[in-house]
Amino acid sequence: MSTQPPSYDAHFRVQGGTAKVDPEWIDIDTLKTWLWSCDTEHSSKCFDMISRTSGGPRWLIDVVKGSLVPAEAEDQYAALSYVWGQTETVKTTKDSLVYLLEGASIFAHERLLPKTIKDTMRLVKLLGIKYLWVDCLCIVQDDAELKHAQIQEMGAIYARAYVTIVAANGWNANHGLRGIRNVTEPRQLSRYTEDNFYESLQPHSSIWYSRGWTFQEMIFARRKIMFHYQVAVWECQCATWHEATKTNIIPPITNVTGSVYQMNRWGWRNTFGLWPDVRQYIEMVREYNNRQLTFPADGLQAIAGLIAVWNRSFHGGFICGLPQMFFDDALLWQPCSPLKRRTTKPCGNNRVVLPSWSWAGWEGEIQSSRWASQWDYLSLAFRKKAVVWKLTSTVEWFYGESHQHRQPVDVSSQRYRDCFIDESVPLPPGWSRKLAAAAVIHYEGNSTQNENNNLAKHTHFVHKRFPGINFGYPIPFPKRDQQYRSQNLRHFLYGQTRRGRFKEYRTLDYRPPILRDLYTTPHESPIVIYLRDNHGEWAGTIQLHDSALVNSSKSSRYTLLDESSELELVSISAGTATSGAGLHGVEVWKVCRGDLRNEIFYEYYNVLWIEWEEGVAYRKGLGRVSKEAWERQATEWIDLTLG
Repeated sequence: MSTQPPSYDAHFRVQGGTAKVDPEWIDIDTLKTWLWSCDTEHSSKCFDMISRTSGGPRWLIDVVKGSLVPAEAEDQYAALSYVWGQTETVKTTKDSLVYLLEGASIFAHERLLPKTIKDTMRLVKLLGIKYLWVDCLCIVQDDAELKHAQIQEMGAIYARAYVTIVAANGWNANHGLRGIRNVTEPRQLSRYTEDNFYESLQPHSSIWYSRGWTFQEMIFARRKIMFHYQVAVWECQCATWHEATKTNIIPPITNVTGSVYQMNRWGWRNTFGLWPDVRQYIEMVREYNNRQLTFPADGLQAIAGLIAVWNRSFHGGFICGLPQMFFDDALLWQPCSPLKRRTTKPCGNNRVVLPSWSWAGWEGEIQSSRWASQWDYLSLAFRKKAVVWKLTSTVEWFYGESHQHRQPVDVSSQRYRDCFIDESVPLPPGWSRKLAAAAVIHYEGNSTQNENNNLAKHTHFVHKRFPGINFGYPIPFPKRDQQYRSQNLRHFLYGQTRRGRFKEYRTLDYRPPILRDLYTTPHESPIVIYLRDNHGEWAGTIQLHDSALVNSSKSSRYTLLDESSELELVSISAGTATSGAGLHGVEVWKVCRGDLRNEIFYEYYNVLWIEWEEGVAYRKGLGRVSKEAWERQATEWIDLTLG
């Protein structure tokens, strides 16, 4: 791109603090100004977050020649982010690739291209950018191995793009862009006033923000020109601009209340380091899993680029979307409200491809705060008071496509956890202890106390590679050049565990008064089931996952099962928590139990409610049963296969 600012035509002169906006046509010089300003003012802050040693696009569209060309590392290209939908389009296949490499071959079949792709090719040429990356043409669609590799590289593809064109309008790829003179039809922006212009910036009803595939594109695209309703918006890592912004100042948007550009600028506020950022993982899973997919089987594919980046920092990589090193913690995800099962029927077989034990097997919002509160790695690293969770593995898990080809799950985060409990345990290389504020820390049912002043040393752990990061205890990191391959197709879990059968005591729906202050946001509507043992005594709680099982009754209390029915539960881990460990944790259990005693420790088993189909168990809910009740009643050991 030119290092000189583009010229401004007369219609973009400043009037009353904002620029006058043409109701029909977007000024291309304005878009060029955004690119030039970011190039010259923001330096490297708005460029590639991912190492240049990683992969990138294999093919690009040459918008001048009208053909595909092999991508080179130094190529400057734009990328397109759009909603594909069910639109039929030209796709690159192994057979058509040779032809599409010939000059003007894409131009020759331009009438077969969806409008959004055609419009973007012309726009990119107007902006002075020679190359464009579009998924349907730049990925060979019937080359399974190459397609899988490119899907894994989605993060690098969008992060390296000079700019990403976001077609946020329309339900499919035939909607096209609007307002580009001599390229598209004019837009129909209301006669300009400041109020109606800012109203047109509201993103909440745009389908682009609701689709699963666009989530990682939004995260990794460092600089975006967004065609949003009838206006164009710029977003980079340093600023957000729009067409009415004064060109001689170009300040960020500050008065678009509730805009996604302020509330949810994932790419702007997130960096990807070489240490496992569990909180980032949890928050992004929550945001992603509430989005829709045309094909449910894409639940893991649509986030594969993001998982590929996390593979560089999470030791052992991921198994069906769950980090292997924190596998026991990761199994404890809970929904905000009942979810919809993501199922598929490949080749006429009814077998579910995406596993029920992973959040990826369900569509709907995951409750991030309750999930995060149960990771003792987090509760120790970020604790602000003397409370903590303790999770203990009780199952040796294996994963694989079949029992014969299974592999052990390596919960490597627990290798050095004893360093927190016992200061005499030697630290692994590169680690040191860091003294923080004094506090009484209850862990493993014991208080770590200083004999002289009844206070324990509040210790963090620091690794020399990340001196500014506090860890709850030492954990392993991947080697600098190590890359894990995501295990998305090995969807069975195997393990030996105990089974117990408990009866339903009562079910609570939609935040009954007794729990209303514990679930503070309006969209949280958990279905909580009270459990009772064979003697009719309270035993624990289960939170339901499957929306198909939810009673249509509007009452806050109802029964899912008849009196003779039982819930089949299996234990997946054991837990200990201190009183006050969080509203989204033990306190919910206490209130359901009706037990207001000021106990210090709560001991329980984390359990899954399961149902069987052809010898495979499927997850229906997650909860806790008191240790006393579980060990009294769950006496049967079984070999479990979870699908």
